[in-house]
Amino acid sequence: MQSVEAEGGSIDEAIASALAQLGVAREQVDVEILANATRGILGFGSQRARVRATLRPRLDSSAATTDAAEQRTPSESALQRAQTVLTEIVRLIGVSARVEVSRDEAGDGLVIEDDPSGLLIGRGGQTLDALEFIVNRVVGHEDADAPRLSVDANGYRARRRAGLEEQARRAAARARSTRRAQTLPPLPPR
Repeated sequence: MQSVEAEGGSIDEAIASALAQLGVAREQVDVEILANATRGILGFGSQRARVRATLRPRLDSSAATTDAAEQRTPSESALQRAQTVLTEIVRLIGVSARVEVSRDEAGDGLVIEDDPSGLLIGRGGQTLDALEFIVNRVVGHEDADAPRLSVDANGYRARRRAGLEEQARRAAARARSTRRAQTLPPLPPR
């Protein structure tokens, strides 16, 4: 496999330099960050970003014409495994709830239904985030190509999103009326 190392003032510049050297698009390479750019103190000791770009192997035409059912098989098995893992975790917690597969435009996921206590959601969705992390780690450990799955319970994620959007609208209205910056509480990266 062909690979090159390149430097730049930032990671993006280093990647662009490596792509120019190889003469390919970003989708055709795997990028490994060797060193991040640092400023140094008073201009001394600064370091440029360095990356290694490696060309991805090309698929031959026979591999490119793979049947759609064959392509779906690893994803299906990973999704079934994730459902089994989450069902077992919920059972061990002692909550009688069902775990169903969810498919939508955002991607595949799991939905926990019939949890009247809210125990599996936790404060601010922390338990739900932890369950999602555990399920993805278990499935990802067994199948490195498994897609990242979301975990929801009783429509919590949609309600939380709507609540955050409303909170942002109220803060924006306050900012317009008072002409002062408004702060929001810290939010999880999701």
